[in-house]
Amino acid sequence: QRVKTASFDIMTSILFARSEALKRNTTVTITPESGSNWHTGWAIAAGATTLNEQSELSGVTISGPGSLSYSNNGRVTAAAGPIEIEISSAVSGVTPRCIRIDLSGRPNSKTGAC
Repeated sequence: QRVKTASFDIMTSILFARSEALKRNTTVTITPESGSNWHTGWAIAAGATTLNEQSELSGVTISGPGSLSYSNNGRVTAAAGPIEIEISSAVSGVTPRCIRIDLSGRPNSKTGAC
């Protein structure tokens, strides 16, 4: 359940960031609190204005890029290919989840490793 909840939280944040970039007509960035360790939490910001923050998620490991930015047209900026965020658990037998963000900025979540 923790993996599923973490996946939902990240998807919601990604959709929020994309929506805010379009609405505000500016770049919106999602940045993990600690490098690329997304499980420690993340912040969503438009310039110096923090729009939302997510606290630490316990019991899961989340790996992904150092940050994720949406431009004012809703597309991911500075990406050479799809962005992948993998969510897994230290508990054996728990199926990981993968969130892929295509170049148009749309996220897609699926069961299984990236």
